[in-house]
Formats: sequence, structure tokens, C-alpha cells
Amino acid sequence: MRVRSTPITLLSLVVSLVGCSSSGASGSGQPSQTGSAGASGSPGTSGAPGANGSAGASGASGSASSGGASGASSAGSGGASGASSAGSGGAPGASGSTGSGGASGASSAGSGGASGSAGSGGATGSGGLGTSPEAGLATALGKPARLLFGLGSSEQSDIQAQGISPDIFERYLQGSGQNLESGWQTYNSPEGAYVDIVANTAAAVGAVPMLTVYMSTARGEGNLAYLSDSAFMTNYWRLAKLVFQRLAAFDKPALVSVEPDFWGFVESQAPGGDPTKVAVQVTAVSDCAGYPNDLTGFAACYIHLARTIAPKSRIGFRLPLGEHPALPRTSCS
Repeated sequence: MRVRSTPITLLSLVVSLVGCSSSGASGSGQPSQTGSAGASGSPGTSGAPGANGSAGASGASGSASSGGASGASSAGSGGASGASSAGSGGAPGASGSTGSGGASGASSAGSGGASGSAGSGGATGSGGLGTSPEAGLATALGKPARLLFGLGSSEQSDIQAQGISPDIFERYLQGSGQNLESGWQTYNSPEGAYVDIVANTAAAVGAVPMLTVYMSTARGEGNLAYLSDSAFMTNYWRLAKLVFQRLAAFDKPALVSVEPDFWGFVESQAPGGDPTKVAVQVTAVSDCAGYPNDLTGFAACYIHLARTIAPKSRIGFRLPLGEHPALPRTSCS
């Protein structure tokens, strides 16, 4: 650290020597003038010692003059003392006192700056909102743009008792009967009220309802003969429409997962893996009269029903990994 010093100049004091008395008269020595104070000494440098006063001159003949008064020599601060002179015939003037040494420059070191307080750690940034299709889906469902978590087969009372806040609440819509005459639509009255119950339960726990349509296995898993059966497919499409009609009455975002195991079976059984080679009674429902009677028309009809009947719903087609030995482990949609 650089210390700032104050300059001090040593200034010699001027002394007047006053002499002699007339003959026979007592020669009174004039007191010497006090030297002017020297300026403050430079830091740490001793003042020069004052010069000794000159001896007084001898008095003229006659009675000895009283000794000249000693020159009052005040020590100049940091300067040399003035010398006093003795009167004529007087005692020798007292030698000037040694000048006090120059004051040392007081150079106090600057106090150290106060230590800066340690900065508190920055708050953890929240993750930025995604812009992917998945993030857009979460936003459309009224949820944060992040990975969503859900519960299935859990009761409302258990969820609330444990303080759980799921993003999604799922239930299966299981088909049953040779032509789907029994199944999820008969669980409650009126027909299809089960969808209302699931949707309202999901809303009560702050979740989005997810309905997994699982009617294609009514005649057994992997049995795809029903796809070209007009009686079966007519009732199938009627119930598919009923799902979206109940969600339209709910009038809030919802998810519909279409036949999760179905896609694995048809992929393994489609000739050459070609979906257009799988016959499906799509036009059995008038809403989808414009779509082809194959697997591509089946998927297009579901999307059409969702968009036209319950536009707040979102629909998905899921291909499970490894559900069928003929499926490659990396297949997914």
C-alpha cells in the first residue's frame, strides 16, 4: 500500500546580535529575537540540532555591566534554535539550546479495506420451456412443458390421502363380448357414464384424464379377424364415438391412447409389413366414409373422430416394445 507523506522543510532561524553600551554605562544586552518556528519535519527525518549561541561581547570599561540576558532561544519546531548574545562585559551568553529534532512525519498506514462479503450462490435456474412437440402437448393439456407423470389403477381417496399430485390419471376401457355387447360401456348408467366418472376423478386430483381404449382384444389377443367383420366393427366405431362424445361433455383436455397392443399384432401380421394390406371395416361408421378400408384408414378415422367431436382431447398410438416376438426391440411409435 502506498503511504502518502507530508513534506517538511527545515528552516534556519535568524538571530540578531545586539552589542555594546556607551562608556561608563551599563551595557544591557538586547535579548535575542526568537527564531520563527520551522515548518513540520519530513516524515521520519530528525530536525537538525540548533546552533550554539555566540558568546556575549565584553562590556566597556567601568563597572562591569550586568551580564547580558541570555538570548531566549525557543526551539523552532523542526528548526535550529537562535543563539543568544551576552551584553557588553556581561557573562557569556548562554549557549542556545539544541534544536529539537524535526517531528517524524506521522505516516499512518491506511486501514485495510473491509473484506467483501462472500456472494451468495445464485439461485438454481429453472429449466427453460421446451419447444418440442412433446412440450407443446404438455402445454395443450394445461401442464408444465416437462415430462409428465401419471397413475393408473389408483383410487381417488388413496391419492389424496398420500398427498400425491399426478399429472395424468388413467383408466382402461376394456371391451368384452363377441360383438362388444358388454364391457366398459355397461359399468355405469347411462351407457358411457364410466368416462364421466374417470374424467371427473382425474380433475378432482388435479390430473388430466387418460382413457386407454382396449376393445380390440374382445375376441382374443392377436385375433384380427374381427377387423373385417361388419357387425363387430359397427359396434366398435359406435363405442369409439361414445368415448369422444363423453369427453366433449367434460370439455377439458384429455388423453386417449388407442389400442396399445393392437399395433404390435397388426405389424407382425401385415403382409410384407404393409398397413394397406390389412383389411379393416372403416366405412362402417359414416363419419369416416372418406377413408380407405385398411389400417391407414383405421388410424385416420380415430384422428378424425377426436378432432371433430372432442377437439380438446389428444390422441396417441402406442407400439409396445417386445410385446410380440416378431417385433424388433427398437420399434416404437
